[in-house]
Amino acid sequence: MVIVSFLSLDQKRETFIPELSSLSKTNKAKLYWKCAAVFFSTSIRCNQNVRHIFYTDSTKTVIVEGINIKEYLQNLGVEIRILSFEKFVPPDNYSRIFQSGFYKFD
Repeated sequence: MVIVSFLSLDQKRETFIPELSSLSKTNKAKLYWKCAAVFFSTSIRCNQNVRHIFYTDSTKTVIVEGINIKEYLQNLGVEIRILSFEKFVPPDNYSRIFQSGFYKFD
């Protein structure tokens, strides 16, 4: 079994998520990376013998509250794979709401 999650941040058209509309793009990104860290920390604790893969289009170093999140995830044993969002961009006439979900579903 493999447990997989994704995070798309570097897309040309920003996804609109109503609950986060008051946050800046930088603060949204930090929140998403914190969620990824918590998700994988919890999953690895509960699923120690399972492979974990995290797909992202972000090639940047991610420091949240002094912690390099990508290094943290890799030290947990999470495989981080870079996958460009550009291959999965929905057509212009699609809604911008939750658009990054297409990254996963495609």
